[in-house]
Amino acid sequence: MRFRKSVRICKGIRLNFSGSGVSMSMGVRGASVTLGKTGVYANYGIPGTGLYNRVKIAGGSKPASTRSTNNAFKSLPLSSYDITITIDDNGEKYVEIHDPYGWKVSDSSLIAKIKRTDKYKAELERALFEKQEEIKDKKRYFAETSVASNATNYAFNPVKYTTEDVVGLLENPQKNAAALQEVSLWLYYNSGIYYRLVNNFAGMNRYDMYLFPSTISKFAKGGKKKNTNADKLLKEYLDVAQNVEKLSWKSNFRTIGTNLMIMGEVYLYKIEDNSGVILKEIPSNLCKISKVINDGLYKYSINMSKLGTEALYNMMPKGIQQLYDKHVAGGIQPEGYSENNYAIVEDKEAICLSMNQFVGTKSVPPMCYIFPSIIRLMTEEESEVAESKANNLKLIHMKYPVDAEGESILDEEAIRKMHNSAKANLPIGVAINTNPLEVTTHTLQRTGNVASSNRQTLTELVYNNAGVNSEIFNGNNSNNQAILSGLVADEIISDTLNNIFENYIKYEIKVKKKNSLWLPRFIRNTKYNENTLEEQAYKGATVGLSRMKYLATQHYSPLEAISILEFETENGIDDFFVPLATAFTQTANASQDNGRPKASESDGDKQVSDNKDSTV
Repeated sequence: MRFRKSVRICKGIRLNFSGSGVSMSMGVRGASVTLGKTGVYANYGIPGTGLYNRVKIAGGSKPASTRSTNNAFKSLPLSSYDITITIDDNGEKYVEIHDPYGWKVSDSSLIAKIKRTDKYKAELERALFEKQEEIKDKKRYFAETSVASNATNYAFNPVKYTTEDVVGLLENPQKNAAALQEVSLWLYYNSGIYYRLVNNFAGMNRYDMYLFPSTISKFAKGGKKKNTNADKLLKEYLDVAQNVEKLSWKSNFRTIGTNLMIMGEVYLYKIEDNSGVILKEIPSNLCKISKVINDGLYKYSINMSKLGTEALYNMMPKGIQQLYDKHVAGGIQPEGYSENNYAIVEDKEAICLSMNQFVGTKSVPPMCYIFPSIIRLMTEEESEVAESKANNLKLIHMKYPVDAEGESILDEEAIRKMHNSAKANLPIGVAINTNPLEVTTHTLQRTGNVASSNRQTLTELVYNNAGVNSEIFNGNNSNNQAILSGLVADEIISDTLNNIFENYIKYEIKVKKKNSLWLPRFIRNTKYNENTLEEQAYKGATVGLSRMKYLATQHYSPLEAISILEFETENGIDDFFVPLATAFTQTANASQDNGRPKASESDGDKQVSDNKDSTV
């Protein structure tokens, strides 16, 4: 038995009582609004025609499929049902169908019929298109943000530090690592000399590399087995070379190297598909080092409490997003945290590179020891600018006449008019003062020679502390071999970068193929010594040493080197390039008379006979 009663309150307003609760209707026949616990509905139709519609416009929640569609409703046109389709990131479809009166359809046979309609197909197509566009937007956002990044500079608010500030930080650099990173970042964008030094060290290595077998035990000595093993060895070489090629290591390492020089550390998350690899940098101020993997390589943890903002969450790789979701759900065990709110990123794609040999949870910028000298130089340059501005300012003193008593001879109005008239015609940088006093000028600034000398001394101090010859930056004697040879007094930074990236490639090879025979080796050439090392590799190749090492000095990647050699050998490229016949290319044979003509007996020359005692 069902109960329903309607009570008129006043014209156009009625209270409705039923077993499901109380609702209120407002309006007239054919056009009304109903307010109830399930929401607000607009009701409209044409009286006497049987045409009627009900639409939810606000509030409440629709009753969960507690009411099945009446048999009477099944006669409604299938096109009159409201269809909503959503698709999640995994491709799962969620379908909701409501009848024209807002009730959720639960009848499976009716749902099946509706799914065969053109309306349903169109809605599904729309949902798929929107999901595809959403995925594209996320990738675009990722690229605009990878990218990009580092991610490295998120939420930093660099400020201007004094020399005293930095000296205080350097008293305990490991404890103040994060603050020194901020100083380094600020200096990189505000000090031209530090900018050049960082880019010099980060960009000096060529990162030319070849692969070599770590053991020769797999080489068989003779027979068919040798050829079989050689084929397997070549196949494994090509597999490793292809994986290394996807890293685009030369361009990536120069970018990563710059951030290593600035911050002392870089937190990476590798994103890979069939098209290539992205080494996404995670902002340094979100992360801490958690454990050692290898020399210069570490696992890291990330601050979960800072990932709550939508923008920061969206810029993270999917693996870190899943880690955050797990953290929020309480699914991370205590051993999964390095400290409060810092969850360890265990993914093999996550790796931290650090310039520090003995590192704590944060790394120190490798050139922090020159920060005080750079800031002193910047202070000196600012003083010079201030002095220059002061020297360019002009002040006009207009003295008005006074009598013996010190009273102005001119009336106040006349003085004001003369002052304003002069002021109105002054150029920029000139001021005017009007009073009866005598004015004495004093020069407080240093002479130009003194200021220039101080700046030059501080500049040389910065370069000397960095171990770099300043001549390479000012262009003087740039071809002087002595300058190039002594350019870097201390090659620790260059070697450190080479070792870190070499170990990183070893790590990536091991991830792809655990027991790989092949290992990477950088040539250790820089933009300053590459010609010398190239010449050494060439001479070595001429006497039977490594051809692959020589090709590396020619900037061939391991994949390029083996591919070109294999192609040219298999296709007989030498047959297409026959040198022209010259005295240097001709080869003597029995059919040719080569060399000096032989003398005949008729020439009259003396011949030595078989009998050494007789002469002719």
